[in-house]
Amino acid sequence: MTDDETTLHAQCLCGSIALRVRASALSPIQVCHCSVCRRAQGGPFATNIPADASGVEFVRGKDHLKGYESSPGKTRWFCPTCGSPIHSTKDTLPGVLRLRAGLFTEPLPVRPVFHAHVDSGVTWWPLNDDLPQFAEGADAKALPAKMTVDVTGIDHIYITVTDMARAEAFYDRVMLAVLGHRKNTFSIHGDPHIQYYNRHFGFVLRPARTDRPHDSYSAGLHHFCLRVDSIADVQQVAKALADQGITATPAENYPQYADDYWATFFNDPDGIRLEITNYRQERRRRHDRWHQLGTPA
Repeated sequence: MTDDETTLHAQCLCGSIALRVRASALSPIQVCHCSVCRRAQGGPFATNIPADASGVEFVRGKDHLKGYESSPGKTRWFCPTCGSPIHSTKDTLPGVLRLRAGLFTEPLPVRPVFHAHVDSGVTWWPLNDDLPQFAEGADAKALPAKMTVDVTGIDHIYITVTDMARAEAFYDRVMLAVLGHRKNTFSIHGDPHIQYYNRHFGFVLRPARTDRPHDSYSAGLHHFCLRVDSIADVQQVAKALADQGITATPAENYPQYADDYWATFFNDPDGIRLEITNYRQERRRRHDRWHQLGTPA
């Protein structure tokens, strides 16, 4: 495991056993309600993360682990000092450690993917989420065959402009006055750059090497759309743009795109088309129920 890989940390309650785990080694979380897991965890279910053993490093305490063979070929490993369950292994799954999700100290990059053995579950813990539920063991098709990298957002976008001063004056009004971004400047290979940024991404201006204006219908960027939370926010942005002297369309509903699609449109000085839209229900569903929705046929 190298220092430039994304790593997570996990440990038992007393700290005698500690691990470093490569994030890419983790598969989605499996929630098991079988009676053995419940007794081993002391709770209504177990949250197990299958991990590639090559991506798990014991920082301390590996020799301290104690094992209990709870069923033929399956061993549950725990800390004998504080009793924390650490992971389990199966003879039929060599090279896989089923880590316990509650041990991790940082937010996890994976999410639960199903409930297994729900017929053995307790009656006092209702299952109110939309994850698939299996009476016994989970269907293998419910879990991706291989963990994939989850792209969490757009980190930055660079646009080229023919006149930096003109573009800066325009984007100061849009990104600072209206949208509340912050701003910094820097240089790359002697070229000045201006970045507008918020908590989620950076929007960077850099000088163009030709004076040709942008053509939305040539190869390349057609338009750039920024998302705000609500329809009211779109309406507020459209008014604020007008107050800043920027020509933008009124905030309107575009049912040809989606029933709850609202937007305002405007162009920057080089003709780059910009849009502000709301976080509509289809996008929220996609975010919140990604695993349940599955892959379109």
